[in-house]
Amino acid sequence: MIPELTPIERCAEIAGLRGHELILGVSPSDKHHRMLARYRRAVSIDAARGRVVADIRNAVEIGASRRAADLLIVLRWLLAPGASCEDSRAIA
Repeated sequence: MIPELTPIERCAEIAGLRGHELILGVSPSDKHHRMLARYRRAVSIDAARGRVVADIRNAVEIGASRRAADLLIVLRWLLAPGASCEDSRAIA
């Protein structure tokens, strides 16, 4: 089951993202479900979150704003209460 999206402000606070790293403009889709499943294959939820934050920062740095926006959707799911790495096979 996919959790609710964590609010943007809370996501920024928890992940330590700055305003210029919060790229909006996409709506959750099947593509994001697949991305989430790949990140959930990490050893722990903290590792998955760390990878997504690093990937967001890399996308922003290289000017890949669409990629950064897609990754923000994934991060908002990973930061939702009750998120875990155990559900990945159900989503893939």
